[in-house]
Amino acid sequence: MEVLNTGEELGRQILEDARKKASRLLEAVDKECAAIRGEGRRVAEAEIARVRADGDRTIAAMRAEMKAALPLDFLRTRLGFIQDTVTAALRAFLEGLSLGDLAGILEGRIRKAAGALAGRTITVLHGGLDAKLARQTVERAAPGIAISAVRPLPAGRGLEIESDDGRVRFRCTTAELEAELLEERREELAVAALGREALEAGA
Repeated sequence: MEVLNTGEELGRQILEDARKKASRLLEAVDKECAAIRGEGRRVAEAEIARVRADGDRTIAAMRAEMKAALPLDFLRTRLGFIQDTVTAALRAFLEGLSLGDLAGILEGRIRKAAGALAGRTITVLHGGLDAKLARQTVERAAPGIAISAVRPLPAGRGLEIESDDGRVRFRCTTAELEAELLEERREELAVAALGREALEAGA
């Protein structure tokens, strides 16, 4: 009986010792798992914070870029509007000129070029006014000039003069007048079309 009791006691001690070791092992494993989970959370939180910071910086950069671009876009739109308005107004004015007014403008332009035409025989091409008025306009602007022919201008409204020797060519149409006025008198035209207050309001 004593041997049996001793064996039973030894068995209990072994089991108890095993349970204690298992308990300590489980505690160690739990601590290790907790540490791993904690480290994982810290890494995840740090990565989330980094991504958010990067996102915030990206959004801030985009906002700054958009704010910087807005004045430039506004300026481009405004200048485009002014250009289109002035061009449309000038074109409408030139297209609305009466034949008499158009002939008067052409006469003044030809008179300035008369020196280059002196002593030459020329051909006159006309558009928007008839052959008779075209001839009269040239003869008033350059008295004594020899006109060999008067022909229709293929395109445009105005006059084109060519010397028969091919050395001189003078063209004055509403398209040329429009380009010249836009180049030399743009600001005056803008004020006339839109008013100075409207131009200065967006400056």
